[in-house]
Amino acid sequence: MPLRHVRACVLLCLALFLGASPLLAEERVDAATWGPYARLVDHTQQSETGYRLHWHWAEPNRKLLEDWYDAYSGELSYTTTIVPGAQPGQLVLESPKFGHKRWLGTVEPDGSVLYIGVGMLKAPYRVRVDDEGRMAMVFVRIKGDQITENFTTQYDHADAKGLILRPVATPADPKTWGVYARLVGTRLAGKMWTGISWRWTSDNVMLQDHGVLYGKMQIDLEGGNGLRMTSGKSDEVWTGRVGPDGAVVWTDKKGDSVRMRIDGDEAVMDRVTLRDGVVVKSRAEQRFRGHLGAAAL
Repeated sequence: MPLRHVRACVLLCLALFLGASPLLAEERVDAATWGPYARLVDHTQQSETGYRLHWHWAEPNRKLLEDWYDAYSGELSYTTTIVPGAQPGQLVLESPKFGHKRWLGTVEPDGSVLYIGVGMLKAPYRVRVDDEGRMAMVFVRIKGDQITENFTTQYDHADAKGLILRPVATPADPKTWGVYARLVGTRLAGKMWTGISWRWTSDNVMLQDHGVLYGKMQIDLEGGNGLRMTSGKSDEVWTGRVGPDGAVVWTDKKGDSVRMRIDGDEAVMDRVTLRDGVVVKSRAEQRFRGHLGAAAL
């Protein structure tokens, strides 16, 4: 091979190597520097009753952006920035909320980061990631060397549409369960930081979790083709009837009725008026959006 060809090949290989090295550097995230964020970069997670978060680099390994989206509308609410601090193992987080509030974070030996606000408002909290890569924001109280956990906002894997469906071990018969055959295993987001989810707790017993505002309801079978929903209180017992379209109309002891139905990619809870068992008036009270289960064939 002529010498000039050898030189050209060497230069080409060198150019490819140098061009690839910044990309390889971007892929390496130092856990000692970034703590839990080393596992969150380029991922999306969402809480059941709050925001959807997405982490990505503004400057690889130097400046991390944490985007906060409204889980129902999908609109970007605000973005926080996270950068390494002046000391090893220190992070600085700045949020446009509260007038560009800043927190100093310390990466702990367990891989979590403990944030303490700068200034009068300390608002301490911890960010950690479990073995399955799910983030939790734990709000804490600090008194001397003692740290007490107050409450936790748990996040889980999501995409731009919402929380990923949980596996459903036992499918529900749509003839018996109506829309709940598609809802079991789902976790949907509502407006104003509300959410709702459904899961099996035992054979033919489903739990509807409506968050802290409404609590939990148990749904099970009643008779041959009916459903029953209870909260554990004697005056909160609802009888359900599955309609031809799969919508379930619930009626309590006082005769008040609500309906759960599916509208496109949303679950809708209506307040309804019945006449001879037929819905003659309805008003959508709450709408929830996310990944719905597949419709029965």
